[in-house]
Amino acid sequence: LYKTKRGELMKSNWFSVLNESINMPFNENLAYELDIFLKDFVYQRKEEGKIILRCLKNGKDHELKLIGNSIVIKYDYEKNKSKYFIYGKLDIYNRNNNILVNDEELINSNSVCYKSNIKIKNVSFDSSLVEVIGRKAFYFGNIDHEYKRRLDGIFVKDKTSNYYSNSSTYYDKLITTDDLNKNFSTPDIIVGSECIRNENGTTYRKNKVIQGIMCSGDYILDDDSYPVSLLSDDVALKYFDNELKGIDKSNYVKKRKIGF
Repeated sequence: LYKTKRGELMKSNWFSVLNESINMPFNENLAYELDIFLKDFVYQRKEEGKIILRCLKNGKDHELKLIGNSIVIKYDYEKNKSKYFIYGKLDIYNRNNNILVNDEELINSNSVCYKSNIKIKNVSFDSSLVEVIGRKAFYFGNIDHEYKRRLDGIFVKDKTSNYYSNSSTYYDKLITTDDLNKNFSTPDIIVGSECIRNENGTTYRKNKVIQGIMCSGDYILDDDSYPVSLLSDDVALKYFDNELKGIDKSNYVKKRKIGF
Protein backbone atom coordinates (compact mmCIF):
# COMPACT_ATOMS: atom_id res chain seq x y z
CA LEU A 1 0.00 0.00 0.00
CA TYR A 2 1.12 3.57 -0.65
CA LYS A 3 -0.44 7.00 -0.75
CA THR A 4 -0.74 8.93 -3.97
CA LYS A 5 -0.27 12.66 -4.41
CA ARG A 6 -4.03 12.99 -4.16
CA GLY A 7 -3.94 11.38 -0.72
CA GLU A 8 -5.72 8.24 -1.93
CA LEU A 9 -4.71 4.81 -0.67
CA MET A 10 -3.89 2.56 -3.61
CA LYS A 11 -4.22 -1.22 -3.22
CA SER A 12 -2.25 -3.87 -5.07
CA ASN A 13 -4.60 -6.79 -4.34
CA TRP A 14 -5.10 -7.41 -8.06
CA PHE A 15 -1.72 -9.14 -8.09
CA SER A 16 -3.06 -11.97 -5.91
CA VAL A 17 -6.15 -12.26 -8.14
CA LEU A 18 -4.25 -12.40 -11.42
CA ASN A 19 -0.93 -13.99 -10.48
CA GLU A 20 -2.14 -17.58 -10.94
CA SER A 21 -3.17 -16.79 -14.52
CA ILE A 22 -0.51 -14.28 -15.57
CA ASN A 23 3.01 -14.37 -14.16
CA MET A 24 3.52 -10.78 -12.98
CA PRO A 25 6.38 -9.54 -10.80
CA PHE A 26 5.27 -7.01 -8.23
CA ASN A 27 5.84 -3.48 -9.38
CA GLU A 28 4.33 -0.32 -7.88
CA ASN A 29 3.82 1.20 -11.32
CA LEU A 30 1.90 -1.84 -12.51
CA ALA A 31 -0.08 -1.83 -9.25
CA TYR A 32 -1.18 1.72 -9.97
CA GLU A 33 -2.13 0.87 -13.55
CA LEU A 34 -4.18 -2.14 -12.46
CA ASP A 35 -6.12 0.04 -10.02
CA ILE A 36 -6.90 2.48 -12.84
CA PHE A 37 -7.76 -0.33 -15.24
CA LEU A 38 -10.10 -2.12 -12.81
CA LYS A 39 -11.34 0.85 -10.78
CA ASP A 40 -15.01 0.01 -11.47
CA PHE A 41 -14.75 -3.63 -10.33
CA VAL A 42 -14.41 -5.84 -7.28
CA TYR A 43 -13.27 -9.45 -7.36
CA GLN A 44 -16.04 -12.02 -7.01
CA ARG A 45 -14.75 -15.54 -7.65
CA LYS A 46 -12.91 -17.92 -9.93
CA GLU A 47 -15.27 -20.18 -11.83
CA GLU A 48 -14.04 -23.01 -14.07
CA GLY A 49 -10.78 -21.18 -14.64
CA LYS A 50 -12.53 -17.89 -15.32
CA ILE A 51 -12.06 -14.72 -13.26
CA ILE A 52 -15.42 -13.15 -12.43
CA LEU A 53 -15.61 -9.49 -11.37
CA ARG A 54 -18.60 -7.47 -10.14
CA CYS A 55 -19.02 -4.10 -11.88
CA LEU A 56 -19.81 -1.29 -9.43
CA LYS A 57 -21.36 0.78 -12.22
CA ASN A 58 -24.05 -1.65 -13.36
CA GLY A 59 -24.18 -4.29 -10.60
CA LYS A 60 -23.51 -7.11 -13.10
CA ASP A 61 -20.84 -9.82 -13.17
CA HIS A 62 -18.28 -9.77 -15.99
CA GLU A 63 -15.52 -12.14 -17.00
CA LEU A 64 -12.01 -10.74 -17.03
CA LYS A 65 -10.65 -12.12 -20.29
CA LEU A 66 -7.11 -13.49 -20.31
CA ILE A 67 -5.56 -13.50 -23.79
CA GLY A 68 -1.92 -14.51 -23.66
CA ASN A 69 -0.25 -11.92 -21.44
CA SER A 70 -3.13 -9.48 -21.87
CA ILE A 71 -6.24 -8.81 -19.80
CA VAL A 72 -9.38 -7.46 -21.47
CA ILE A 73 -12.59 -6.13 -19.94
CA LYS A 74 -15.75 -4.84 -21.65
CA TYR A 75 -18.85 -3.40 -19.98
CA ASP A 76 -21.50 -0.71 -20.27
CA TYR A 77 -23.79 1.27 -17.99
CA GLU A 78 -26.32 4.11 -18.09
CA LYS A 79 -26.14 7.40 -16.20
CA ASN A 80 -27.84 10.79 -16.57
CA LYS A 81 -29.48 10.08 -19.94
CA SER A 82 -26.24 8.71 -21.38
CA LYS A 83 -24.98 5.23 -22.10
CA TYR A 84 -21.30 4.45 -21.68
CA PHE A 85 -19.51 1.65 -23.49
CA ILE A 86 -16.06 0.84 -22.05
CA TYR A 87 -13.33 -1.28 -23.60
CA GLY A 88 -10.07 -1.86 -21.77
CA LYS A 89 -6.98 -3.85 -22.69
CA LEU A 90 -3.80 -4.15 -20.65
CA ASP A 91 -0.78 -5.91 -22.20
CA ILE A 92 1.78 -7.21 -19.70
CA TYR A 93 4.96 -9.07 -20.51
CA ASN A 94 8.49 -9.58 -19.23
CA ARG A 95 11.67 -9.91 -21.20
CA ASN A 96 15.37 -10.40 -20.52
CA ASN A 97 17.83 -8.00 -22.10
CA ASN A 98 21.45 -9.14 -21.95
CA ILE A 99 23.73 -6.24 -22.79
CA LEU A 100 27.42 -6.96 -23.45
CA VAL A 101 29.64 -4.67 -21.37
CA ASN A 102 33.03 -6.16 -22.21
CA ASP A 103 34.51 -9.58 -22.95
CA GLU A 104 33.91 -10.85 -19.41
CA GLU A 105 30.50 -9.79 -18.21
CA LEU A 106 26.92 -9.03 -19.16
CA ILE A 107 24.47 -6.65 -17.61
CA ASN A 108 21.26 -8.59 -17.04
CA SER A 109 18.13 -6.47 -17.11
CA ASN A 110 14.85 -8.18 -16.28
CA SER A 111 12.53 -5.56 -17.68
CA VAL A 112 8.81 -5.14 -17.28
CA CYS A 113 6.77 -3.42 -19.92
CA TYR A 114 3.06 -2.76 -20.12
CA LYS A 115 0.70 -0.99 -22.49
CA SER A 116 -2.77 0.04 -21.40
CA ASN A 117 -5.56 1.23 -23.65
CA ILE A 118 -8.99 2.28 -22.36
CA LYS A 119 -11.75 3.68 -24.58
CA ILE A 120 -14.98 5.17 -23.25
CA LYS A 121 -17.78 5.83 -25.74
CA ASN A 122 -20.50 8.13 -24.40
CA VAL A 123 -23.81 8.15 -26.28
CA SER A 124 -26.24 10.78 -25.02
CA PHE A 125 -29.95 10.02 -25.44
CA ASP A 126 -30.83 13.67 -26.14
CA SER A 127 -27.97 14.49 -28.54
CA SER A 128 -26.87 13.34 -31.98
CA LEU A 129 -23.21 13.67 -30.96
CA VAL A 130 -21.02 10.91 -29.58
CA GLU A 131 -18.03 11.44 -27.28
CA VAL A 132 -15.11 9.03 -27.27
CA ILE A 133 -12.44 9.48 -24.60
CA GLY A 134 -9.27 7.43 -24.72
CA ARG A 135 -6.46 6.83 -22.26
CA LYS A 136 -3.20 5.24 -23.35
CA ALA A 137 -0.38 4.43 -20.96
CA PHE A 138 3.05 2.92 -21.52
CA TYR A 139 5.68 1.86 -18.99
CA PHE A 140 9.16 0.42 -19.30
CA GLY A 141 11.56 -0.14 -16.43
CA ASN A 142 14.22 -2.36 -14.89
CA ILE A 143 13.39 -4.90 -12.20
CA ASP A 144 16.73 -6.14 -10.78
CA HIS A 145 18.89 -3.15 -11.64
CA GLU A 146 21.15 -3.64 -8.60
CA TYR A 147 22.74 -6.84 -9.94
CA LYS A 148 24.84 -7.89 -12.92
CA ARG A 149 25.44 -11.35 -14.36
CA ARG A 150 28.84 -12.53 -15.49
CA LEU A 151 29.29 -14.87 -18.44
CA ASP A 152 29.58 -17.81 -16.02
CA GLY A 153 26.02 -17.07 -14.86
CA ILE A 154 26.93 -15.83 -11.38
CA PHE A 155 25.10 -12.76 -10.09
CA VAL A 156 27.13 -10.16 -8.24
CA LYS A 157 26.23 -6.84 -6.66
CA ASP A 158 26.60 -4.02 -9.13
CA LYS A 159 27.01 -0.57 -7.59
CA THR A 160 27.49 1.13 -10.92
CA SER A 161 24.46 -0.02 -12.90
CA ASN A 162 21.97 2.73 -13.64
CA TYR A 163 18.28 2.50 -12.97
CA TYR A 164 15.97 3.75 -15.68
CA SER A 165 12.20 3.85 -16.03
CA ASN A 166 9.97 5.69 -18.44
CA SER A 167 6.23 6.17 -18.19
CA SER A 168 4.03 8.10 -20.60
CA THR A 169 0.28 8.69 -20.50
CA TYR A 170 -1.96 10.23 -23.15
CA TYR A 171 -5.59 11.31 -23.08
CA ASP A 172 -7.61 12.08 -26.18
CA LYS A 173 -11.17 13.13 -26.93
CA LEU A 174 -13.19 12.81 -30.11
CA ILE A 175 -16.60 14.41 -30.64
CA THR A 176 -18.34 12.89 -33.63
CA THR A 177 -21.52 11.36 -34.95
CA ASP A 178 -22.25 7.69 -35.51
CA ASP A 179 -22.01 8.11 -39.28
CA LEU A 180 -18.22 8.57 -39.11
CA ASN A 181 -15.71 5.78 -38.60
CA LYS A 182 -14.21 6.62 -35.21
CA ASN A 183 -11.27 4.27 -35.75
CA PHE A 184 -9.92 6.51 -38.51
CA SER A 185 -10.86 9.91 -37.14
CA THR A 186 -8.31 12.20 -35.54
CA PRO A 187 -9.27 13.16 -31.97
CA ASP A 188 -9.98 16.82 -31.26
CA ILE A 189 -7.62 16.74 -28.27
CA ILE A 190 -4.46 14.66 -27.78
CA VAL A 191 -2.39 15.61 -24.75
CA GLY A 192 -0.13 13.72 -22.42
CA SER A 193 3.07 13.59 -20.44
CA GLU A 194 6.29 11.64 -20.14
CA CYS A 195 8.03 10.87 -16.85
CA ILE A 196 11.62 9.61 -16.65
CA ARG A 197 13.46 8.35 -13.58
CA ASN A 198 17.16 7.46 -13.43
CA GLU A 199 20.17 7.97 -11.21
CA ASN A 200 19.86 11.73 -11.71
CA GLY A 201 16.33 11.96 -10.32
CA THR A 202 12.79 12.22 -11.68
CA THR A 203 11.69 14.57 -14.44
CA TYR A 204 8.53 15.01 -16.49
CA ARG A 205 7.35 17.07 -19.44
CA LYS A 206 3.99 17.83 -21.05
CA ASN A 207 3.19 16.82 -24.63
CA LYS A 208 0.48 17.91 -27.05
CA VAL A 209 -0.30 16.82 -30.61
CA ILE A 210 -1.06 19.82 -32.83
CA GLN A 211 -2.00 19.07 -36.47
CA GLY A 212 -0.25 15.72 -36.28
CA ILE A 213 2.98 17.10 -34.81
CA MET A 214 4.14 16.26 -31.29
CA CYS A 215 4.92 19.44 -29.35
CA SER A 216 6.82 18.89 -26.10
CA GLY A 217 7.57 21.20 -23.21
CA ASP A 218 10.71 21.41 -21.12
CA TYR A 219 11.55 18.75 -18.54
CA ILE A 220 10.69 19.64 -14.94
CA LEU A 221 12.17 18.06 -11.82
CA ASP A 222 9.72 16.30 -9.49
CA ASP A 223 9.47 14.18 -6.34
CA ASP A 224 11.26 10.81 -6.37
CA SER A 225 8.95 9.18 -3.82
CA TYR A 226 6.01 8.37 -6.13
CA PRO A 227 5.69 5.82 -8.95
CA VAL A 228 6.48 7.35 -12.34
CA SER A 229 3.18 6.02 -13.70
CA LEU A 230 1.30 8.02 -11.08
CA LEU A 231 3.25 11.17 -11.89
CA SER A 232 2.78 10.90 -15.66
CA ASP A 233 -0.94 10.20 -15.27
CA ASP A 234 -1.38 13.06 -12.81
CA VAL A 235 0.23 15.58 -15.17
CA ALA A 236 -1.57 14.25 -18.27
CA LEU A 237 -5.00 14.18 -16.63
CA LYS A 238 -4.71 17.76 -15.34
CA TYR A 239 -3.51 18.88 -18.78
CA PHE A 240 -6.44 17.07 -20.41
CA ASP A 241 -9.02 18.55 -18.02
CA ASN A 242 -7.69 22.03 -18.77
CA GLU A 243 -7.88 21.46 -22.54
CA LEU A 244 -11.49 20.23 -22.28
CA LYS A 245 -12.57 23.71 -21.21
CA GLY A 246 -11.82 24.93 -24.73
CA ILE A 247 -14.45 22.70 -26.37
CA ASP A 248 -18.06 23.87 -26.48
CA LYS A 249 -20.00 20.72 -27.29
CA SER A 250 -23.35 22.52 -27.73
CA ASN A 251 -22.04 24.55 -30.69
CA TYR A 252 -19.76 21.87 -32.08
CA VAL A 253 -19.79 21.00 -35.79
CA LYS A 254 -17.75 17.89 -36.59
CA LYS A 255 -15.38 18.02 -39.54
CA ARG A 256 -14.30 14.93 -41.40
CA LYS A 257 -10.76 14.57 -40.13
CA ILE A 258 -9.07 11.37 -41.17
CA GLY A 259 -5.95 10.23 -39.32
CA PHE A 260 -2.95 8.74 -41.05
